[in-house]
Amino acid sequence: EEGGVSDEQWRAMQEVTVPKLKYEFSRMTDYSYKAANVLQTIAEKFGTMSYSRPTKQVMYGSDDPQMEGQPKRGSPIIALLNEWIDTGLRLKGNRANGLSFLFLYELYVGSLPVQIFTSDR
Repeated sequence: EEGGVSDEQWRAMQEVTVPKLKYEFSRMTDYSYKAANVLQTIAEKFGTMSYSRPTKQVMYGSDDPQMEGQPKRGSPIIALLNEWIDTGLRLKGNRANGLSFLFLYELYVGSLPVQIFTSDR
């Protein structure tokens, strides 16, 4: 046994076949960018977006005077992120929470003060 895998297990892993896929993204060529109205379609989708930064939700409020104005961390922010994900995110925004693609973008680039650990940026 090398690396915790027996010879029999190793042979079994070698015999696994990967099924053929009918459609595979790496083998498809997307020509939608050539469509005559592609810029208009993109502009329409982003032009009607509504987004309110959830700054108040990610910061401690006056209900906790010692932490007021500080970003939430740890389990409170995890619970909040879980709640937002459970209600859904849409490109144009969700009616329940108003979050959209722009929210994910802000999380990704770090412009929204969301930290799980104090070392997070």
